[in-house]
Amino acid sequence: MTESPAIRSSLRNRLIKLFAGYTLLVCLCFVALLFAYAWMVEDNVFNRIVAAEAEYIRDAFELNGEIVSPRSPFLTLHDDWADLPETFYQQHLGDPDRIEFEHPELGTWYVREFEVGDQQLLLTAEVSGFAVGKLYFPYAGTSLIIFSLLLVSSALLLAVWFARLAIRPLRKLAQQVSQQQDSGQPASFSSDYPENELGFLARTIENSINHNRRLLQRESAFTRDVSHELRTPISILKNISQAGGPQLSEQQQADFAAAVRALEMNVTTLLALAREESSELETLDLLHQIEDAVVANRELEQRPEFSLSIDVPPGYMVSANRQLLAILLNNLVGNGLHHSDGNGLEIRLRGDRLSFINQATTYIDKPLEPGQKGAHSQGLGLGLDLVKRICEVFSWSAAVESTGERFVVNIELAQVGQRH
Repeated sequence: MTESPAIRSSLRNRLIKLFAGYTLLVCLCFVALLFAYAWMVEDNVFNRIVAAEAEYIRDAFELNGEIVSPRSPFLTLHDDWADLPETFYQQHLGDPDRIEFEHPELGTWYVREFEVGDQQLLLTAEVSGFAVGKLYFPYAGTSLIIFSLLLVSSALLLAVWFARLAIRPLRKLAQQVSQQQDSGQPASFSSDYPENELGFLARTIENSINHNRRLLQRESAFTRDVSHELRTPISILKNISQAGGPQLSEQQQADFAAAVRALEMNVTTLLALAREESSELETLDLLHQIEDAVVANRELEQRPEFSLSIDVPPGYMVSANRQLLAILLNNLVGNGLHHSDGNGLEIRLRGDRLSFINQATTYIDKPLEPGQKGAHSQGLGLGLDLVKRICEVFSWSAAVESTGERFVVNIELAQVGQRH
């Protein structure tokens, strides 16, 4: 099994770029701080030299009443700004507190204005020959660049090693998950990983694979069983319906044939739903579909004591597959007819919520899950699960209120238009 391209290009390269980028950023910050510190120190040294010399001249004047010359040859004393280059004076006018002055030909000067007795003097220091920062900048810059490149190179080597070490278990997990796609055996690879975040991820993926595989097996078994168990009796009923006989009246034969057609349609629809085949949707009048579902339940005619209340306005249009909607409504009407503890079923529409309400003293914890049913139910507990799945096809939602006194199925619909 080859290494996953996604892991190779995404995780490893990102780690390498992160290490190299961070190292380069640290080097640049270090170089910038180093040069800033060097210039700051150099500037403060010159300022202190000029300030100390001005203090020396002032002290000497107070002792002997004479203005002495500066002690260092690079320091000069001037009486006025006119003795200095014009550009210095213009810079001074723009910024009176300025001490450092630049001249394209004369270099860098430090100028301090101070008072000696009643005189205003200027002490200047031409420091171009002493400014080592600019002088050694090319050499220091080259050295720092080489040093930075060495650091970045070592960071790249470290990043490559760390990236390989970090993504090795992830690459192994990706390979094992990929191998499971072609394997029919239960997944069992989580034991290869330690009890940490990676181990938790491996166990979660393993459980998900096994869970989905069980669901697919159950779905496949359901499709196979329905196809095998129902197609044979359908064929038999078809043959009897086509043969007819004196023992059946015309109405019975018509009902028999209608039941066969409905059974065949339901099986075909259920198989399509189980196989996740697409269903064609059309705009349908909800009240008409409910009435068809009521008429299809022939047992209502045999129970005159059963009260059925329908409070759904005409003209409420929904987008649904006709066969799937018929199965949904037949299930809900049949559920109220066969599993109610009372003798009544109320169907009502409030806003976009369609409710089926009947009395039921049996409490069901999770009625929308497959296999959930009342204690005295003779069914398989698949009716409401089928209702939920059909609602998902239509982008509706189903919910159940089971209080032990009444049983309510609420379906949130999506109206597509009002018919006038």
